[in-house]
Amino acid sequence: MPAVAAAVATSFDLPNYVGELFFQKSERPNTLLRLIGGMTSGVRTVGAPKFPLSVDYQLPAPAQPAILEGADPVLREEDTEQSTNILQIFQEGVGLTYTRESSQAAIGGLAVIPGGGEGEVVRPGSFEWQVQRAIERIQNQYNFSALRGAYNEPADNTGARGMRGVLSACVTNVKDNAAAVLSKAVINDTLQAWMESRMFNRGDQLFVLASADDMTKLLALYEGDAQPPRAVDTVGVTVQYINTRWAQLNVAWEPDMPAGQLLFTQPSRIQPVAMPIVAGGQNKGLLFREEVAHTGSSRTQQLYGEWGIDYAHEIFHGTLKNYT
Repeated sequence: MPAVAAAVATSFDLPNYVGELFFQKSERPNTLLRLIGGMTSGVRTVGAPKFPLSVDYQLPAPAQPAILEGADPVLREEDTEQSTNILQIFQEGVGLTYTRESSQAAIGGLAVIPGGGEGEVVRPGSFEWQVQRAIERIQNQYNFSALRGAYNEPADNTGARGMRGVLSACVTNVKDNAAAVLSKAVINDTLQAWMESRMFNRGDQLFVLASADDMTKLLALYEGDAQPPRAVDTVGVTVQYINTRWAQLNVAWEPDMPAGQLLFTQPSRIQPVAMPIVAGGQNKGLLFREEVAHTGSSRTQQLYGEWGIDYAHEIFHGTLKNYT
């Protein structure tokens, strides 16, 4: 199995091959990232690593007032609280020796003879090829972090910043099923409670992200219905559409989801966040590529960006966990 080498690549490390580029072993759907528009559109830009999400306040439960004629008003004030998140650094490097970058004719592996093989020549020694793989690694890292990232705001540079992912953010709408069996009744009761907590309005669409096993468990509950789950395509993501009493569920496979949990989320309320990097008087962009210190007979580049996630407010998302 090919591995990622943390070093400058030489002509011995990345031989050229002939055949179909088989990337399925590494390719990930990055479902959450696709649902929020990727890292190229709808990005919110900020001017500092720590950024605001929302201002929270909580009104008391309503009741009928009993106010006497001519009475003085009762003075009240509603406390507010600022919700925040933080950007984390994404950085990948690519380094090739001059020999490796120049040697594009030699073919490794099986000898290429007439009739002995078909397909394009795959040149991992190309800078462009390696940069594309670095972008894929960053996309995978971002998807995982935006979903499951643990918040960390370091006191100094001995610690790395970490964004709070959507799954980690859920506090208000968390249903622990106490190891009981997952059922339609559990789904309906959970959705009703979340609707009453103002997570969504009745009839709204929610996306449910799940591992393959958990997706199977959920869909199996509805497969015998008069209207069983049907597949639809949303922004390149195949989802199974389910009608419930309280909301419409779009169930999607997300390999980055932990086992035994379902995330109910509203992607329309989620935005990628990034800080434009300005250095040396140049606006380098949100995710940029540049040459780094040149030494010896090799060339090195890096991809760099500082990214986070804006999920609006944690109350718009919920998790159902600990079921059998």
